[in-house]
Amino acid sequence: LEIHANFLRIAFVPFAFAVGNRLVVAELYGRTQRFLEGLPMGRFEPALVKWSLGAAVLLAVACGSLVVSLAVASFREPIDAGFATSLVARTVVFTITLWSFLFMMGQLGKLRVPLYLVLGLVLIILASTPELELMRFGPFALLGQDLALSRAGVPWSEVLTSLAIAAGCLAATVALALVREGGVQETLSKPMSSRERAMVGIAVCTLLIVWSGLQPEAEPMPYQMRGEHVLRARSV
Repeated sequence: LEIHANFLRIAFVPFAFAVGNRLVVAELYGRTQRFLEGLPMGRFEPALVKWSLGAAVLLAVACGSLVVSLAVASFREPIDAGFATSLVARTVVFTITLWSFLFMMGQLGKLRVPLYLVLGLVLIILASTPELELMRFGPFALLGQDLALSRAGVPWSEVLTSLAIAAGCLAATVALALVREGGVQETLSKPMSSRERAMVGIAVCTLLIVWSGLQPEAEPMPYQMRGEHVLRARSV
């Protein structure tokens, strides 16, 4: 079961990025999205089909990994219905949340890379703050260290939080498609200019400088004894 957990944490996320890039980003930058918009269908039908197809592919891969892991683990440890239900709920909800987020980011076109950088820096800052406990929040908690061990049932608080994030991402995607009848999305699908790349680089460097300036200096531990007499002593 720990193999399944590590698969979701390490290999599954890049795979989901690749699926989102193929279904969303490549369509926008390749201008084939215009062909779909010219067909006699509703504006949201292509997006709905893409989201459903991506979700089906990712759920098949994630649930396939879980089924194989459960089958192998059943020879070594007891697998009851409650534990299996908890693992299925964690896997499915994490997959839906991750795909909804990546689908929304893919619709942002040239803004997605700067936003990925900013979000990465924000997550690093939050993860380095012990008071916030980022790994206990929403989708991060679903893939926590207790994924393959906890038999306390479905973590409903984390599940509902993750589903709320997924719903927010889908709502942002719909809103982006409605603004100016897709004009904003059309503008974002164009490649970044040299000036925009320079502005993104300046913004990222500024964030790094601010973050490094806000980091407190590490204080020495109060019990760490220093001095020549400590080094000469045979024992503390």
